[in-house]
Amino acid sequence: MSSFSRLSREELLARIQSEQPDWPEDEYGPWVEAAMRLDPRFPQYGLGGYVRPWREIFTTVPGPVLILAGDPRLGSIVSDEEEAEAVALLGDRGRVLRVPGAGHSVRRGARQPFLEHVRAWLAAVDGRRGRARADS
Repeated sequence: MSSFSRLSREELLARIQSEQPDWPEDEYGPWVEAAMRLDPRFPQYGLGGYVRPWREIFTTVPGPVLILAGDPRLGSIVSDEEEAEAVALLGDRGRVLRVPGAGHSVRRGARQPFLEHVRAWLAAVDGRRGRARADS
């Protein structure tokens, strides 16, 4: 990650296309732009000062929540233990799904399954809200 700042736009593009050959073509450009804007100090400081711990956030989100995670062997940062913990913290407010073939970036690595899961989730949530309105 720290080496991003030393690479040209063309070098970054070649790198990500080599590392992630199955991504949709329209994802490479935005990834390169984001990588070029990445603070080179990020690896040194990480996310510590930028985000709240996910466990704290999950206890405050009223739901509904859908978490799509990839395969840890392919780069997903959600371990099996964290998945189980997320399921427990969310309870009936949410769902955690593993998307086969996806790694860290689920929407890029498995776009069609990602979209199918999101659409199904939104339809289910919308259906629950519709039933709740009809019941009141």
